[in-house]
Amino acid sequence: MNTYKLAGLLVAAVVVLSVECSAQGLFGQRTVGGSISNRNERLAGRAAGSGGGQGGELNQQPGTLPALASVADYAKIASQNIFAVGLNTVDPLKHTFVTAITFSNGQPLVWITEQLSDRVTRTGPGESFTTAAMSGSIVEVLAQEVVVESSGQRLLLSLGSPLSEAKPVTP
Repeated sequence: MNTYKLAGLLVAAVVVLSVECSAQGLFGQRTVGGSISNRNERLAGRAAGSGGGQGGELNQQPGTLPALASVADYAKIASQNIFAVGLNTVDPLKHTFVTAITFSNGQPLVWITEQLSDRVTRTGPGESFTTAAMSGSIVEVLAQEVVVESSGQRLLLSLGSPLSEAKPVTP
């Protein structure tokens, strides 16, 4: 029973101390409301010209911004899309892999996996394929590699490697 009384007294002491601190502020500072009021008084004094020349006075001169003559002059900056708004910066070539080479009825099948969409394309020699990263056709299937033709260029894709690591092949 004495333990509960002691705990109750400690809780009461903490509540009293927290109320005391919020009423006077920590370390003798004003409360939040007082500091806001004090800031408002200082700003009003600066606007009235009694800022004391401390560099915090309000400017009485009109601004000269924007720096460029017209809004049209900013078109070049806007076209650069410096904040990449609406752009997907993920390179699909780095997230598309040749994941397997299997055989069905004696014919090789190449499995191309797109990690970004969880899509798997199964295609064989002479067949076309389209992924977010690349479109082309399978030219030749080797044990651990695939030769594809895309945009008039032959590329060697290694099993387990992303399409971004494709190597050019001469016909």
